[in-house]
Amino acid sequence: MTFDLLTMSTYLLLSELGALWISLSRNLRWTACPPPRWLRSATDGYRVFKWLTDPLAQKRTLRLASLNSNLLLLAGTMIFFLQFFPSWTLCFILFLSFLVDGHVVSRNAIGPAEIALPPLSSNLHPQATGYAFDLENALPPASNTQLQIQVPPNCAQYVGGNDSECPSSMSATAVTYEDCGDAFTVCRCDNANMTLDTAVDRLGRVPVGLRRFVGTIFILSDATRAYTNLSTGDIHLFGDCAMDVWIHEASHAFDFASPSSLHSNSTDWQLAIANDSCVPDPYSLTNRVEDFAQMSVMKIYKLLHDGHLPPGFEENCMFNQLAFMDTLLLYNATSLFGNTCAINDSSLGVRHNKPPAVLDAGRVFMTVPLDPTPSLSASGTAATHNSASGLRHRESLLWMALNILFLFLNFGI
Repeated sequence: MTFDLLTMSTYLLLSELGALWISLSRNLRWTACPPPRWLRSATDGYRVFKWLTDPLAQKRTLRLASLNSNLLLLAGTMIFFLQFFPSWTLCFILFLSFLVDGHVVSRNAIGPAEIALPPLSSNLHPQATGYAFDLENALPPASNTQLQIQVPPNCAQYVGGNDSECPSSMSATAVTYEDCGDAFTVCRCDNANMTLDTAVDRLGRVPVGLRRFVGTIFILSDATRAYTNLSTGDIHLFGDCAMDVWIHEASHAFDFASPSSLHSNSTDWQLAIANDSCVPDPYSLTNRVEDFAQMSVMKIYKLLHDGHLPPGFEENCMFNQLAFMDTLLLYNATSLFGNTCAINDSSLGVRHNKPPAVLDAGRVFMTVPLDPTPSLSASGTAATHNSASGLRHRESLLWMALNILFLFLNFGI
């Protein structure tokens, strides 16, 4: 078989430069207070400025730049070996492309998991493969009024372009619930899987004590998954996210509402994890931040069901983690499931705290019957990441197939 080394070199180098370009552009995403759209299209100077003032974004970009620089160096090495061992080198390149592509995409897909934290101890065993219990029917809805508004800048930055979260158009709605005088902004892409009514209903079912920490809600299309902007509390929901995913992401917004005193970073929380022998599910093992959010879902279920965990879960092996949740004022059932977001519990970083115009005296906390549904199948939060992982795997296979086809057509394999 004959190789045109110049063509091969060009192909490999352009592929890796393209990967570097895409990685950097995605991680130089505009954050807060973006300029008008005409200025955004005219220059990227502001984007770079925001990146220079965001240490977390810098760390992410440096990690990706380092990775892609190594790939460029590796590509050059592979070109050298192609001259002497073409068949074996080609197989190695294809295999490496498959592995690296899957790793990079999976790292970019989940917001909170990008935090540079180690996974939890392998001594902790997950009790179930995911959350299959029903939270939507257990949580009461909240009546609301809706007003369509102009798409705010923090939403507009995600619109337009094939690589944007919303490649088409977006609408924005100010939603005022009966239990809070501050409106919540919901930005929905016109091709989103969830309807506006579904999204507004599920947001209203997030307990008001937790909902007050949430920023803007983004409703988007794609494989079911979600992430939270930890600095703004904005929640991006793709596909059709179940109720436990909404609670999970809102719990991230609560946890990071005061960056200087994260609950998931406290010594007591880390000791609680160390003194237990299990976690709810495999996703909880990602790191202590994800475990906190998953345990928050579990705690809310327990409050709703008069102290009972979902069927299939045992309390003894994660007693200390649940006990830590008991120490947080957020999980006072009376205020968490109350009739106002104006809660005087000294919480920092609350984003919605204006009392409603009229308090509904009948909106009080009530427990519900225990959910008889087994909780041993992968759904909810775990399913969102499992489905996203499956999609990324298929994308990696497709990318490898395209590589093989390209080489076949160009080099006559």
